[in-house]
Amino acid sequence: MIFLVSAGMVGAALGLEHGLGIEACPICVTQQLLAGIVATLALAALLTRRRLRSWVLLTGMCLPATMLGAFFSIRHLRIQAMPPEQLSPCGISLEDLIDSGADPGFIMEAMITGELNCGEVAWSLFGISTPGWALIGFVILFLTTLAALALAVKSPPSS
Repeated sequence: MIFLVSAGMVGAALGLEHGLGIEACPICVTQQLLAGIVATLALAALLTRRRLRSWVLLTGMCLPATMLGAFFSIRHLRIQAMPPEQLSPCGISLEDLIDSGADPGFIMEAMITGELNCGEVAWSLFGISTPGWALIGFVILFLTTLAALALAVKSPPSS
């Protein structure tokens, strides 16, 4: 379940980007990376599910990634809620920033703060923008991960 939700989040983001032509802002890319990390950890946990310690370790590592993803989703929603005059006028994309040879520290700062072009609501469904859906996804992932770990501790598989 954890793998399916996180892989679905990455797939949806790629679908928006490549299918609808919506360019991901720097903080969107951060959220995509975190969803990808959760998907990778969940897949690795799935492949090691017969070894409880490995499974618990890998599944447990999903928790900080989901919390960080939720944090950046909330940050992104706060940026989108700002009045336009408070937003940064620079609309450069992350890809253009990288191609321009910008300082890696500045690129990381853009991915963490979302100060470049992250205030624009490029897509929404049922009145919820992309970071809102990402937040919902990260909360589901966090709760699902907690439940899976609680079940594993409560009733470990017998060997």
